[in-house]
Amino acid sequence: ELELLDELIKARFVEMFGSIHENRMYPYLNVKNLTTVYSGGTPNRKKTEYWENGTIPWVKTTELQNNHLSIIEECITKEGLENSSAKIIPAKSILIAMYGQGKTRGMTAFLDIASSTNQACACLLSTTNINMEYMWYYFQFSYNKLRGLAEGGNQPNLNLNMIKNFPVLVPPTELQNQFVGFVRQVDKSKFMNEKVICKFLMEGVKIK
Repeated sequence: ELELLDELIKARFVEMFGSIHENRMYPYLNVKNLTTVYSGGTPNRKKTEYWENGTIPWVKTTELQNNHLSIIEECITKEGLENSSAKIIPAKSILIAMYGQGKTRGMTAFLDIASSTNQACACLLSTTNINMEYMWYYFQFSYNKLRGLAEGGNQPNLNLNMIKNFPVLVPPTELQNQFVGFVRQVDKSKFMNEKVICKFLMEGVKIK
């Protein structure tokens, strides 16, 4: 049922806007024309003062699972931030994994809190030029197309230029907002289903 709800979101997108990547109803704009894109950085692991008792969340690509991010596994210190290429990324920004093992490349996350990231994350900064949640879902629908840009070589990777020049379908803002409202309602259903599953698992009930 959770998988069907995900398919429902994609079906609603097509119903509202038409083709995802070959659309003639609305314009496509490259990411660089919509927002600013950064990558992060990793403080020197050998310097404990960059990591110990850190208070600045620091995201790795393994944490990007097409999910909302509010709880981050690791933190860095202010010294670590100032002595590396890591940057503070504001809440409501989008993260995209440019490289990583297995299915990681092309996976995304929506930042619910301000955070820093490692250099393998492309960070699309929050902007008023487009509904950021709408764009986040557009990148989820574009997972295979995005990964396809990096094919070839032993370790195919994405890079910032590929992300900056990636075309995003941009319907009117009112329609973007309507779609996001629909997704939020579906997410509530997913959350309730996940709560039931967790309850069954805690009680030792087998789910077939």
